[in-house]
Amino acid sequence: MKMIVRVMSIVIAVRNKLIFLTNPIPPLHKPSPDRPTVILNHQNPGNRAKINSAARVSSKITSRTYPVIKKAPKPIISLTLAAASIISNTVAIPFSALPALASQLQSDIAIERDVRPNFQNPQLQNYCKTDWTRPELLELLSELATHGTLKMRRYSSGGHSAVTVNDDQSLENAIDGLLILHWDRDNIMQAIAEYRASQNPELSKLLGYTSAASNDAALRGLQASVKHHVKHFNRFTKIIEDPSQASNFMLRPHIRYNPISLSEISDPWGHAQNDALAFIAFMIFYMDSASDADQQKLAAIIPHYFKAIQVWQDCDLGAWEDKKAQHSSSIMLAAIAMQQELEYVKKHGPIATTVDGKTWTADQQILQEIVDKCMAALQRILPDEYRIADDTDTRADRSKIRKFDAAHVNALFLNSLSSHRLFDDEMARSLMGNIEKNLMGPIGVARYKTDIWDGRVDRKDLKEHEEAQWSHVSPMMSFVYGEMYLRGKNDNDRVKQSEHFCRSISHINERWKIPEAYIIDPVTRKWISDANEPLAWAQAATTLAFDGMLRTLDQLASSSSSSSSIGTK
Repeated sequence: MKMIVRVMSIVIAVRNKLIFLTNPIPPLHKPSPDRPTVILNHQNPGNRAKINSAARVSSKITSRTYPVIKKAPKPIISLTLAAASIISNTVAIPFSALPALASQLQSDIAIERDVRPNFQNPQLQNYCKTDWTRPELLELLSELATHGTLKMRRYSSGGHSAVTVNDDQSLENAIDGLLILHWDRDNIMQAIAEYRASQNPELSKLLGYTSAASNDAALRGLQASVKHHVKHFNRFTKIIEDPSQASNFMLRPHIRYNPISLSEISDPWGHAQNDALAFIAFMIFYMDSASDADQQKLAAIIPHYFKAIQVWQDCDLGAWEDKKAQHSSSIMLAAIAMQQELEYVKKHGPIATTVDGKTWTADQQILQEIVDKCMAALQRILPDEYRIADDTDTRADRSKIRKFDAAHVNALFLNSLSSHRLFDDEMARSLMGNIEKNLMGPIGVARYKTDIWDGRVDRKDLKEHEEAQWSHVSPMMSFVYGEMYLRGKNDNDRVKQSEHFCRSISHINERWKIPEAYIIDPVTRKWISDANEPLAWAQAATTLAFDGMLRTLDQLASSSSSSSSIGTK
């Protein structure tokens, strides 16, 4: 009995703490005396921040106040419910409360840091707000259109470059970092943004498209990836016939290649990126364009490839291409893509293709098998990014377990678009809460703790919270929160959508470009844009954040004539 009382007291304490963490924090507050303060005259961009010696923050900061994070326990909303089920055996543990409760009770105590959005373009700082009207949003979008901030590019092949080539400087940036090349993951993100813009004439116009041209750009982008993989179809079939070949990542389907010819590049690269193939498979059915012969061919073979490599336990390199492990973000994306294809097959029948006299068929059985095995694996791994990793792969990260990773946002983003969501909103809030409390900084979001990549080289000099802060994560989170608001009308989701939208705008630098990330200058120790700008992925994500905000405003206007603004009142 004493043990039960003790456990219940812990449960109550945890519950009270979670109530504090999950309730919306007022958007404005007065800085406390013990909090590091930042003073900056925004009228003079040359002024530098005055900070106390205990704080390590960057040189520009908005007047908009956000909470300073001191402690960051894992935000598992169902934690109390899970504990109660262990005690009484009468309440089922929800999916979001897995894995073991003991793991969830461990909290990560972060060094005190300031995560208020740090505007890099002083002319945009007044756009940091929680209350929006449609005219204000369109005014901001028009201003960005004037400067070409969100202008993306497609080549005649339909391919794209990871760094959008719009002028001489961006061409040099792209060539210098080899980001002139086409990455499947980035390409499909751009295609999704183009496709969503095609459904919103105002957004298309301000991006320099007609709706028809935007849809055409999306389809050409999808086709570019499809054509490449159909051209190299034997990459799939050889590994299906002999799965041991998958251990050589150069023998796997290539996810990075020439954007013009769509041909492979012979230089060594870590092509074991299951999430990138999942993005393509998802997009085929998201655009409902699977009637195309090449798309059907690819849609028929990918499930067999995923089964052959056992995607639910395959050690790929994940979204960041830098760690051989069982990445839960890759497994989530594979499950989402296969579920999207499964819904299509249920309606239209199996998808089959015959190549070199052999027929490959994607039917309900193989698709359901992959989804089920992926979901079973995820119950063992989530909310961590991985728990099993190659011990010999220590270039970028020596950890055997990675608890927090921004790659989860990629999966939550596709999940929010899916016609049959595999991960509920509770899970999405939990994973994004982990990212906010452990990886979010004043200028962007770190990919994971101890990340040493700065867009060009590995940096051994980086200290805690000096990891590169990436620009694409907050806009994607804004979109996901917006989709959750449209489904559930939870005002907390609406506030989060607006806050991450504000962060998205803060990433735009003084050149009106969105860089890949902000990095610590090795000499001055100040935050600066990395050399990869403008990054197509970040442009696409910001476009999608605008799309989400416009649809939220439309929903507010239609639900109540008096509700004309977004955010807190």
